[in-house]
Order: sequence, then C-alpha cells, then structure tokens
Amino acid sequence: MQHDTPVNDAVVFGSPGLGANSRADLKVPEGHMFSAWSDQDPVPSLDVANHFGASPYDDAQGRIASDSLDGIHRLSTENAVGVDGQPLHVTHEHGQYLEGKSTSQYNMASVVAGRPDLKVSYIPPDSLPSPPPTPGQPIPAPPGRVPQPPPR
Repeated sequence: MQHDTPVNDAVVFGSPGLGANSRADLKVPEGHMFSAWSDQDPVPSLDVANHFGASPYDDAQGRIASDSLDGIHRLSTENAVGVDGQPLHVTHEHGQYLEGKSTSQYNMASVVAGRPDLKVSYIPPDSLPSPPPTPGQPIPAPPGRVPQPPPR
C-alpha cells in the first residue's frame, strides 16, 4: 500500500502496524481504508517500540490512539446481524478473523465486494444504548430522576 500499485480499498486486521508513519504514506484513497481488531487479540499491541510503524487502530473506546494513523474506519468484530438478517458471531482471537459467519469476515467481504456501505461499524462500548427495559420492570430514569412505572 506504500507503492504505486493501485489499491481501491484495504482492510487490515490483527496487525501490529503498517510500516507507515503517516496516513499519507499509504496509497489508498481517503475513506477507503478500514481496520478490524478483536478485544482478546494481543498481536495489534505487540509493537510497543513502533518497529512496524504507527498503529492502524484506535483505542478500545473508539478514540484514535496517540500513535495511530487517522483516516482509517474501524470495523466491528462483535456479534452482529448481516444485511441479509443472518446472525454473525464475534471474533476474539487472532486466528478467528476469517472464520465463516463472523462479523469480521462479513465486514471484509463487504469492503472487497465494493459495498462498504453494508459494513458493520465498530461502536465504542460507552456509546452503546442501554438495553430496553424488561416488560413489567420500571423504566430506567436519567440520573437524578425517579424511575417511571412500567407502561400498562
């Protein structure tokens, strides 16, 4: 991706680095670079000395890490549902990114097929909505407010 070979879209996954120090070093059009990494995969964290260049990943909260490359869209590796309604399973370990029916494989296929609009984007844990209330249980209230009774 650092040479003049045309690359329209790229997905990096489970990598400790791209051998680049800035996004400009990569010959991939803006908005067409994607990354995926799993919560229990230690490989992306291996390059503490930056021998492999800046990280292609943001941190666990979805923020760009201080040593990462910006302009790389993070893909989900969590449980999800594909555009066809089929369930996709989570990827935890380094050897699972290409497993059939995994969210990471689905995301890579979406990008490779030229349909990144079908991808499942990563959502930082602190941005996830809380689950809906269980029927018959009080509706959670914002901090400082009294919970409301369940609808009848």
